[in-house]
Amino acid sequence: MKRFIALTFCSLLFTGCVKSSDHDKLTQRVSSLEQFRNETRRALKADLSRAENLSSRLKEAASELRKSGADINVRLDDQEQANRRLKGRLEEVEYLTKKLTEKLDRIGKFLDNRMGFSIIDLPKDLPQNPEGLLQAAEAALKKNDHALTRAIVRKFKDDFGNHADNARALLLLGESYRKEAKYKPALKAYEEIWVHHKDHAVAPMALLYAGHTLRDSNECKKAIQMYRLLSKTFRKMPEAIKAKELYKALQGNCN
Repeated sequence: MKRFIALTFCSLLFTGCVKSSDHDKLTQRVSSLEQFRNETRRALKADLSRAENLSSRLKEAASELRKSGADINVRLDDQEQANRRLKGRLEEVEYLTKKLTEKLDRIGKFLDNRMGFSIIDLPKDLPQNPEGLLQAAEAALKKNDHALTRAIVRKFKDDFGNHADNARALLLLGESYRKEAKYKPALKAYEEIWVHHKDHAVAPMALLYAGHTLRDSNECKKAIQMYRLLSKTFRKMPEAIKAKELYKALQGNCN
């Protein structure tokens, strides 16, 4: 019996020792789990704080973006209004410029036709000698640049008014007017040749062109008289022969 009791005691004692070791291990595991949980909580708390901070910043950025967008829209509206005002102003300036140009053109034509002044700019490479000026005027006339033709002729007259070829310059002046159907100033130029330069080589041509001018301006009878004057004054000249043919053709058609 004593032996059984001893064995039983030892067995119980042995069993109690095993349970104490398991308890320690369990305690350690629980402690580790508690530590892991606490660290996890701290980490989650820190992450949550960062997430909340990031969310707050995102909200602030979104708000600033909305404000900036609103400001941009306002600025675009203001710019659009400014552009419309500027466009209206430019259209007004363009209209006024057009009107001013038209007025200047009318003034220029009046000065050109009535007063004998040119308001156009002469070429910078224009010759400075008499023959060169006349050649430049002839070239301008061939190009139908009548305003430039007259401007060059006027420079010739200003610089070399008493030159022997003044009649030639007057003929170019008259032709520039005649080709623009400006008959009165054209006749005035031809008349000046006939009055002051009757012996010049271009005098027969001046009378012929004067006849053409009268014919084209519906002055048929005066044209016939001019052609007859030319044919009698310069009988054998080519211009006189041409004039004789013209006044014979006109005689049956004048009213």
